[in-house]
Amino acid sequence: MLSERETALLWGSTWWFASAEEARFDEPKHAATALAAQFPNAKPALRLIYQPTSLASASVPFPNALELKPGAPIADEFALLNDPACAWSWDGPFVREGGREVTLYYEQQSGELGQLTRSLESLGFEIESVWPLAPMLAALPASRRDSPWQLPPTAVLAIEGNKACGIRQISGRAHDHRSWHGPTALAEAGAWLETFARRREVHVALVIENPDGEPFDAHFPFLGRDDFKMDLLTISELLRERLVLPRHHPAQLVPPPISPE
Repeated sequence: MLSERETALLWGSTWWFASAEEARFDEPKHAATALAAQFPNAKPALRLIYQPTSLASASVPFPNALELKPGAPIADEFALLNDPACAWSWDGPFVREGGREVTLYYEQQSGELGQLTRSLESLGFEIESVWPLAPMLAALPASRRDSPWQLPPTAVLAIEGNKACGIRQISGRAHDHRSWHGPTALAEAGAWLETFARRREVHVALVIENPDGEPFDAHFPFLGRDDFKMDLLTISELLRERLVLPRHHPAQLVPPPISPE
C-alpha cells in the first residue's frame, strides 16, 4: 500500500529527503535498494529529482531544438538521444546572448534511469515523475516562509560536496542553468555567482547541507556584503518547500518530453 507522495533527490551517489537522513550508495545498481531501505513499510509515490554525475546538460539553439522529437533523427552531437533507452528532456526556450536557446538534459549512460525506475517499481514504489535538479531550483517560491526578502531570487545555487547546480532568473523565470562536479566545482560555481555579486540589490538562495564545512572564504568572499541578500537553506529544507512542478512540462525525464514546437 502506497503512503503519501515523497520528493526524493538523487544527487551524485546520495539520496536526500525532506524529513529523513540522507542515504548513500556506492554504485548506481544499488540506488534503488538504498532508497527502499528508507521506507521499510508503506512505499510512497515518488517525485524523483534526478541529478547523477552522468546526467549532462547543453544549450541548443532554438531552431535546432525543433529536431528534438522522440523517434526523429538528431544531430551527431546528440546522437545518443536516438537510443530509445536514453532519458532526456529540455527546458526553455530562453533568450540568451547567442539568441533563443533551450537547455537539453540527457543521460550519458543510456538506460541508467530506466533501470532505476524499473527497480523501484519492482520494490513497490510508484514513479509519478522524474526531473533534473535545475527545474526544481527554479520552482523555489519567490517569497519563502522563512525569507525576509519579498522578491524572487536572482539566482539559486545548490552545493553538496564537490557538486554544484545553479540557475539564474530574470523576471521570476529560469534563464540560465549550470552544473559542476569534481575538484574545481566550488571555484567554478563561485565565479559564476560572483557575476551577480557585482550588481546591487541581488537576492540569492543558497542551498547547502553543511556551510561550516565548505571553504567559502576562498570561493564566495562576497556573501557577507550588505547589499547581497541571501537565503540559506539546507537540502532537506529545499525538499520541504511547496515546490510546484507542472504535470505537463518538457523538462520531465519521465514521462518522455514534449517536442519544443
